[in-house]
Amino acid sequence: MILPTITVTLVDDDPHTLDLLEAWMSNSCYIPYHFQVLNKAASGREAIKKIQDQPCDLVILDLNLPDTNGLAIAHFCKTLQKPPRILLYSGYDDWLEWKDTAHRHIQGYVLKSSPIEIIEKAVKNILEGGYYWDPAVYYQMHLKSLEPAEPFVWVQPLTKRQEQVLSLLCQGDKQAQIAIKLNLSTNTVKTHLKKICKKAGCSDLESLKKKIT
Repeated sequence: MILPTITVTLVDDDPHTLDLLEAWMSNSCYIPYHFQVLNKAASGREAIKKIQDQPCDLVILDLNLPDTNGLAIAHFCKTLQKPPRILLYSGYDDWLEWKDTAHRHIQGYVLKSSPIEIIEKAVKNILEGGYYWDPAVYYQMHLKSLEPAEPFVWVQPLTKRQEQVLSLLCQGDKQAQIAIKLNLSTNTVKTHLKKICKKAGCSDLESLKKKIT
């Protein structure tokens, strides 16, 4: 039976890891594909150039590289006419937050400490159009989600009027609506919001909303 060919680029700053991955894909992998390792790269810059010069079907890359983060390479790959599937292969089990599991630039995340069956399963799922996260990564993210949030502390206390403005803002009211409800001008509401941001140690309304929600 002729197996479909999958072209691969391996990215890691550890030569031993690159050699092990290449040997596994060439000789020991039980997934029904013929893997052809086109390139190996030890840095982000080298990886981007090689992927650009020789497009591939799959990129297996380390998260931390000497000159960049693995996600930066994944983001670059997303801009290509035919983006490759991306698998992060990292020694870090607590880097991603829950929200990052929906990161559109990557399709999987496997720990280097995991058994070979895990990366095999991840590659198979990814090539079939799915996603795969190492169970150990999910466990660490779950533990992080249970950690209590740091208490919010105001740089300076709010005035009564500022508390009213903030309360309406948190309820979803726009500045014009706040002005009507509190019988204030829109400019006065803007001034209050600027002072609230300053007292919260925030540069703008967006960072204020993230801090208090």
